[in-house]
Amino acid sequence: MIEYNDVQMDNNVNDGFTQMLKEASEYFANKRIQMMGEGFKEIISEQSLFDEYVNKLTEGLNSDEAVQTAQILENARTQILSESTVGGIQPVASIAMPTVRKMWSRVAMKHVYPTEAVKKPKFTVPYMEPYIVDENGNKKELPKSLRENNNLAEKTSLELGALTVPVEDYDILAESSASTLLGDGVDPDFQLANATMEVTLTDGSTTEDVVVELDRSLDPGSTSNMFVAVEAEDSEGTVHEDKLFLNIDLASGMLNANSLKGLITEIEVDGYLESTNNSKQESVSFDIKRKDVTIGTGAHINAPIPVEFLQDTMALYNIDGASTVVDLMSKTVGMKLEHELIDFFDASFQRTVNSGSAYQAEFDVLPPSGYSHGPKDWREELKLVIDYMANKMKRDWNFYQGEFVIFGNPIDTSLINNVSWTFQNLEGERGGVDVDFNLGAYAGSNKYRIVSSNEIDQGSLRMMFIPKTPQQMTYKYYPYTFTVEKGTYNNPQQTLVPNIMMTKRHTVEELKPICGKVTILNHDGSTRSA
Repeated sequence: MIEYNDVQMDNNVNDGFTQMLKEASEYFANKRIQMMGEGFKEIISEQSLFDEYVNKLTEGLNSDEAVQTAQILENARTQILSESTVGGIQPVASIAMPTVRKMWSRVAMKHVYPTEAVKKPKFTVPYMEPYIVDENGNKKELPKSLRENNNLAEKTSLELGALTVPVEDYDILAESSASTLLGDGVDPDFQLANATMEVTLTDGSTTEDVVVELDRSLDPGSTSNMFVAVEAEDSEGTVHEDKLFLNIDLASGMLNANSLKGLITEIEVDGYLESTNNSKQESVSFDIKRKDVTIGTGAHINAPIPVEFLQDTMALYNIDGASTVVDLMSKTVGMKLEHELIDFFDASFQRTVNSGSAYQAEFDVLPPSGYSHGPKDWREELKLVIDYMANKMKRDWNFYQGEFVIFGNPIDTSLINNVSWTFQNLEGERGGVDVDFNLGAYAGSNKYRIVSSNEIDQGSLRMMFIPKTPQQMTYKYYPYTFTVEKGTYNNPQQTLVPNIMMTKRHTVEELKPICGKVTILNHDGSTRSA
């Protein structure tokens, strides 16, 4: 362990990436080329050598990350060569590309945003702008037109009122002046809004009706059934339980419902008609918009590497010393890049809050008083909150094909039961690098990808919609290039320390802010009831 001015640097970074770097160095050494230091000029100046170099650096990456990394490295090469006409190629540039390769593996947020490494700093992004055309030919922007309550909703709302339980072969279509003969049906976005339970007080004779708000969607994986545990607290504080079974044939509109104990006397449902007979003569369509994007000259990220360490040329150009510099730089830059991408999402979400168009909800980890099941059963309710928010996003924006990405701190993502984790950092490295994130997925009424990272602050689950159609864009991250420089600048916090810094050129674009947030309450590790 080396110590300089209270900064410790481990000269023994023993991960898969370091082994790969050593093997690449030996490969070029056999060609009589010193990969770290002066010999890097030869590698970067000759296309065939550079292609071999990139192939070596991208070993161990999956196909998407390999393509992204290769493009970023090619962009860095172009920039280094263009700047070399003024000051030549600095030997310190030889640590730039290994730093980028290792840093890129560490960034969790590239698994949140759709990411495309661009070839040039100026480009045009085509994307679809959804709208509704009314019977007079007027275009109405989505989802604004729906929020303004101007009767431009694409689907007709069900207005059925209270239904007496048991419900037997209730014809929703007939009650809504619709018919299967016209191609009508019930939309899958169907919900049990509330249930009324008739309960008996302790005197054994007095009864009262208690309305329980539910807002329940069809069971995950089902297109027809709903099985709901209903709990109602009477005026004396006693909790009464019943279970409701509901079945809906979406095609025919036939509804049946009954309760286990017979305590539930009425229900109300919410939903929409799904019709192929567009009697309102409204249509949903898209305009193709184009957004010109220019990636600026870049911001600098400083790495506080001590002067004594820089003066030891072997630390930079010997492979063990280089791997130490790369490890420090990649951690510093990766962490700052991570937070920049998180902050972008938070700012985008806050704009939706300010405009009154935010999708947001709360979930209290503590079960309500009198809840008779365990904490794990209660946490299943979180999925219903997520499903409701996700379905509302898709309906409002008329974007139905795609998936949602949920990202948060591991403390919060652990609340989501039955996630199928495709990568967990405790199981090993990713691309030869120790990383601080986990990746997973689960299916409710939608497809959800999960990104869990300790760099994300605790207290909420953030969510964004990623359309399947490339032109139906919501957010997109465009990295261009990351380069390492030395000798021109000093560290502004440590003016006597010659500075190694990375210049990053990238941008995140918000095309359609289809995002939401579930605030997590009372998550302190306790399993007590509220």
